[in-house]
Amino acid sequence: MTTITVGTTGRDYTLIQSAEDTLSGALSSPTVIELYPDSEFISATTFVTVSGFTTDATNNLTIKPASGNAWYEHADKDTNRIAYDKNKGVALRLTGTYTNAIVVSIANVIIDG
Repeated sequence: MTTITVGTTGRDYTLIQSAEDTLSGALSSPTVIELYPDSEFISATTFVTVSGFTTDATNNLTIKPASGNAWYEHADKDTNRIAYDKNKGVALRLTGTYTNAIVVSIANVIIDG
């Protein structure tokens, strides 16, 4: 398995699109892009367009928050579910109108969380 980290503090990449851009040809192992909430993921346009490489059922791509870093995993998720807080974990905040946060143009891509 190949793991690529995205965040601003000591990660492989600072942008999700930059991490995806490193993938080309046919994936030779399952690949995971893990997101860390080092700073807020905020954009007026699409965060990532997934295209330009080949996957299969075994060698797929997963984009997800790193373990323990998802917004929905925060301790107060049961008492304060609706209020967004960038300090509580990974979330993609899209400020543009009529814009998709993630565009997937190939098969075998998993958006987890």
